[in-house]
Amino acid sequence: MGSTPQTIAYTSTPLEGVVDTKEFIQVATARNADTILLDVRSDEEVVEGVVTGAVAIPADEIMGRLAEIPNGKQVLIYCASGVRAAMVYSLLKDRGFSAKYLDKIVTVQNDGSFIIQDHSQNL
Repeated sequence: MGSTPQTIAYTSTPLEGVVDTKEFIQVATARNADTILLDVRSDEEVVEGVVTGAVAIPADEIMGRLAEIPNGKQVLIYCASGVRAAMVYSLLKDRGFSAKYLDKIVTVQNDGSFIIQDHSQNL
């Protein structure tokens, strides 16, 4: 028994492998030699722009192009919405890569700059 709660509070917990937005931005702007950015958007999306210094390999080509991803480095994966990045994260993790992915909406400009938005901002 007791009183009925008056408010419900939701606290999200990060999913396994999700990189924090601040960390992603820091790595993307610092271009650390120990970390690579992996853009897994389609060729059509990449034409619009790639984050400066990122390696672009479409998600559906990852298995055939694993040799292009240096093992022994931290891999930060992104796509337009986080969905393909999560799938590639799982594939790389299963193959022994040290990887994280950005679970956000990413818009990349022609000059390599980018905008990151939470999914809730597009509701």
